[in-house]
Amino acid sequence: MPKIVDHEERRSSIARAAMLEIAEKGIEDLRLKDVAARAGWTTGVLTHYFKGKDELLSEALKVTFREIVGEAVADAQNDGHNGYDLMRRWLPSFPGRLTASKAWIAFTGSAQFSSANRALFEEYYRLMTDEGRRRLEGVPLAMDVEAAVDMSLAFFDGLCTRVIMEPDAWPPERQEALLENFVNRVLQGSEV
Repeated sequence: MPKIVDHEERRSSIARAAMLEIAEKGIEDLRLKDVAARAGWTTGVLTHYFKGKDELLSEALKVTFREIVGEAVADAQNDGHNGYDLMRRWLPSFPGRLTASKAWIAFTGSAQFSSANRALFEEYYRLMTDEGRRRLEGVPLAMDVEAAVDMSLAFFDGLCTRVIMEPDAWPPERQEALLENFVNRVLQGSEV
């Protein structure tokens, strides 16, 4: 009897391996044979699922986005947490987020040169903006909702960059203290 293969799972596991390689080595040094080895497959299997490096990078970016944003939103909603808890889950210090944060920053840099990655980033920022608006609707803010959402996205992009570039200067306690200060200024002490 032939083995039943979950092609989407295999494709996702290869893309996640690419994300891990990117977080460790950067996009420029990404090699398909290293991704295949990390995923536990041959390069032939990898090229069966992805036409080339660009397609693999796009899928790895999707995996990265899901790990940073999608899982945090789902976790917070399932656990009944408020917006502050959701934002804590986006911090690079939150368990399991540093690797995805490193990959996110690597992809951010590459998006300026890749129209495909730029289009994905634009879509992801639209999704994050919509989620931010939804969460902040009706919350007393120190500014309008659009500005609060834009500031929040810029805050996390900037903080991720600082944590990755200066890890010793940004322990988890400092990240959380900065987030709390930021939230209190934007939300006037309210809970999201």
